[in-house]
Amino acid sequence: PWYTWEWLHYSGMSSKFAFMEYWELADGREMQEWLDLTGHKAAIYDSHLRALLKQMCEYGDTFDMRNLVAPSLLGLEPDYTIVYLDNHDSSREWDASKMGILTNKPIGYAYAFHSPGLPMVFWPDYFISAYIGTNLQFVAGTKIKNEINRLIKIRKIAVGGDIFMVHADADMYVQERSGSDSKYKSLLVINDSSATRTNSFQTSWINTLIVDLVATSGTPHSVTTDASGGMALSMPPRSYRIYSTTNALNEVNAP
Repeated sequence: PWYTWEWLHYSGMSSKFAFMEYWELADGREMQEWLDLTGHKAAIYDSHLRALLKQMCEYGDTFDMRNLVAPSLLGLEPDYTIVYLDNHDSSREWDASKMGILTNKPIGYAYAFHSPGLPMVFWPDYFISAYIGTNLQFVAGTKIKNEINRLIKIRKIAVGGDIFMVHADADMYVQERSGSDSKYKSLLVINDSSATRTNSFQTSWINTLIVDLVATSGTPHSVTTDASGGMALSMPPRSYRIYSTTNALNEVNAP
């Protein structure tokens, strides 16, 4: 960390973005100590959070979504936390010990892009394939470029501001972002289980029609909150939605 501190304090490097790999599955406090030693000059791959996201994607019926409420370094230093699903050290062909996350990656990316951290996209997920098969090769036809592009656009338009945890239980995770002068409010809802889940929540929208920004075909799902901001919602198995206003949807859909 001291070398990183010195290197990134030189005048030619002081404004550069840098990140570090901390491959021990340390908790957030240990990574925060490492970050402090660099003078907060570089972000860190949150490998502990990545392990949680892998469990969510692969073992949704047994994973407890409450584990993702302000976890690891993300809950302590979001501006310096790289939220990722896989990288070259966790997913590679021909290596049975590095097969990466094996299923449901879009749910993990939804969490990453709605978080206050720095979401990172793994190059093969976008350009080649999101998954490695039992033959230790990329599975053809599984890249998730379109899903990632949609999440990037939603983040630019309607993900910002403070975070409010609306609800979390064993299967569902509901997080609201307050928006800002340049971004709309948004509500992320994830169901990681293999069954439909139904619940009621309290949001900050009062008597407001909100619509899903994720859907790209058909009529997007919508719900109207009541006079206290309440809403009832059923979520399909292993799915995610990001709700905001119709104005936000129009901007996300614009070319």
